[in-house]
Parts: sequence; structure tokens; C-alpha cells
Amino acid sequence: MRLTSLATCLILAILPLLWLPALPALPFIQAIAVAGFLLALIRHNVARYSGFWLLFFAWGALAAQSAVWPMQHLTRGPQKAEIEIVAVENDAAYRARITQLNGKAMVPAVGVTLYGNTLPQPGCAGQRWSMTLSLRAVHGQLNDGGFDSQRYALAQ
Repeated sequence: MRLTSLATCLILAILPLLWLPALPALPFIQAIAVAGFLLALIRHNVARYSGFWLLFFAWGALAAQSAVWPMQHLTRGPQKAEIEIVAVENDAAYRARITQLNGKAMVPAVGVTLYGNTLPQPGCAGQRWSMTLSLRAVHGQLNDGGFDSQRYALAQ
């Protein structure tokens, strides 16, 4: 197998994620990965490429799930979190990373922008705070200029 063939297979496997209406569930991704692994073991070229396509699709779907997971689960209600302030935009707006959620470490740390009430003391970059957060997701509106803020936020 050539590297260019594998790279083409990778690109073609990730492209369907642009048009899927919803990400596949985890058990479905696991079944795809197992089927892809078994097909990749077969020496016939079509079966092998199909197996790698399925493996790459499963990998892309898992990466997409991990990118979308925080905002699907963090926005369900108040969350106890430990945050680290990354930047201070003004007195009532801070950019921060959630380092712990409900006592468990978040790896990688999820970035959030905090608006609203000011902190009891002036906030500085690098400070750690224990807070109860009510988060809301970025809802992208595709405006007339074609800018999609939700897609931009996911890319950051």
C-alpha cells in the first residue's frame, strides 16, 4: 500500500462527516472499527482499502464526538467547575479553561468565555477559581456574509 493511497483513503473517509445530519453513536462507531479492522486484514486490495476507509471514518467520528461532547453535556444545567482564567477582556468578561468538572480533571481543558457577574476580586490571567457555571452553547447563525460563528468556535 502506498502512502498516497492511504492519504486518499483518509480524506475520503472523513468527508462524509461534513454531510451527516448527526454523528453516529458510540456503539455504531465501535462496530465500524471492528469491521474495518477485520477487512484490513484481508489481502485483497478492495477489501483492505475498504477496511482502512472504515477505520479512518471511525477515527474521524470519534474525533468529532470528542469535539462536540463538552457543549452537549456542559450545557445541561449548573456545573461545579474549577477554572483557570486565560485572559481578561473587561471587568465582566473573561476567557477561561475548565480544568476540573465535578471534581474530575478535564483533559483536554475546555475553553469558555464567562460573561455576567464580576468576580469578588479583580481577575488576572493564571488565577484559578472554583465556580458553579451555567453554560450555554454557541448557536451559529449563518449570516448574509457567510460567516458561521458555531463552526468558527469549534475550529478554535
